[in-house]
Amino acid sequence: CRHASLNFIKLFLSHIKSKQLDLFPKTSDGETIFHFALENPHADVPKYIYAQFKENIDIESTDNDGWTPLHFVCQFGNLETLKFVLELQPDLTATTQIGNKCFHLAAMNPKTEVLQHLLNLYSTMILNSTGYVGRKCIHYAAFEGLLENVKLLVEHHSNKYFDEGDDHGNTPLHLAVNGNHTSIVQLLATTFWEKLDTSILNKRGQDVFDLAVINKNNGILKIFQRKT
Repeated sequence: CRHASLNFIKLFLSHIKSKQLDLFPKTSDGETIFHFALENPHADVPKYIYAQFKENIDIESTDNDGWTPLHFVCQFGNLETLKFVLELQPDLTATTQIGNKCFHLAAMNPKTEVLQHLLNLYSTMILNSTGYVGRKCIHYAAFEGLLENVKLLVEHHSNKYFDEGDDHGNTPLHLAVNGNHTSIVQLLATTFWEKLDTSILNKRGQDVFDLAVINKNNGILKIFQRKT
C-alpha cells in the first residue's frame, strides 16, 4: 500500500478475498493497511482503502507508538491525502507516546505544502505547540535541515521562538549548527541579525560557536564572526 498503484491494490485485495483471508490485520507494530496507504504518493489509494474498510477504521486508533492516521499523513503523506484525512475530523491534539502532535511531524516532512496547509488553518495552535523534549515546530524543521519549512515558520511569526531552548537548552540555531545545516544558519542569522545572541548556552555549556568548531564548519563560523 505504501508504493503500489491503485489498480495493483484492487487486484491484490480481490485475490485476498478469494482466499478468504483477513483483509485488515494489524502488524506487530499495531499498523494496518490504512496506515501504510497514507504514505502512498497517490491520494486515491488511501481514499479507496478507507471506502473499502470504513467499518474497520477508527480515525483515532493508534499504533504501538501512539501514532494516529493523522500523525502518519503529516510525517509521510502529501497534501491531497492530508486534506482527505482532515475531512474525517481527526483529533488535532492527539499526542504520540513521546509527546509529538501532528504539527511537529509535519515540520519534519520535506513536502512543505503539508506544513503550509496546516499553518493556513491552525497557525496559532501550531506555533505555540510544544512536542518531544520541549521542541517547537521550528526546532524540528531546523533539526531536520528543512530550509523551506524553516522559512515558512519564520514567515508565520515563529520569530519569538528562534532563541528559545528545548529541554536540553538547544535553540533552533543550536540544532541547525549541530546538524551542519549552513543554509538554515544563514537564514536565521540574516533574519534575526539584530537579536542574534550567539552566546546562549545549551545544558552542556555549548554555544553555537562551540558546535561549529566541533563540527569543523568554517562556513558557519564565518557567518557568526561577522556578528562579533
